Amino acid sequence: MAADDLSPPIVVVPTYQEREMLPRFLQAFAGSSFHALVVDDGSPDGTGEWAEEYARGQPWLHVLRREGKAGLGGAYRAGFAWCLRLPYVTVGQMDCDLSHPIEALERLAGALRGGADLALGSRFTRVPAPSAGRGGARPRATRPAFPRACSCGRPSPT
Repeated sequence: MAADDLSPPIVVVPTYQEREMLPRFLQAFAGSSFHALVVDDGSPDGTGEWAEEYARGQPWLHVLRREGKAGLGGAYRAGFAWCLRLPYVTVGQMDCDLSHPIEALERLAGALRGGADLALGSRFTRVPAPSAGRGGARPRATRPAFPRACSCGRPSPT
C-alpha cells in the first residue's frame, strides 16, 4: 500500500442465513485494523436486520442489503463495487463462518504494504517441507502455507 493511502482496508463478507455465525465473526473481526462490509442477500433468518442494528454502534462496519438470494459471486461483485465507489483502496474478501483466520488479514495487508498488488491466501497453498536428505533423493512432503486464508488487493490505476 502506498504511504498516501489514507483509507483503511475493507473486507467484503457475503452472508445468507448467517444470523448465528455473524455475531461471532464480527466479535473476532473487531480487533483487526480493517473495516467490514456485510453483503446480505435477503436472509430470511434476520441476518441483514441484525447486521444493520449492530453496525449502528460500529463505525468500521457497513451493511449492504440485497433483495433475495442472488448468489455468492453476485454478492462479491456488489460488495466490491460498493467499496470502490467510496475511498477504499484495499479490498479483501472472506467468509463469516470463521473458516478464514482473521489474523491472516494482517499478513496479507503486509504483502500489499511491501509492494504487491494482490495477496492471496488459500487452504490449498502448499510449500515444500525441509528436505529429509542430501541431493533430494526422496520426494519432499508439503504442508499448508496459509491454512484457510483470504485475499486482499487493490484496484488497477487504469
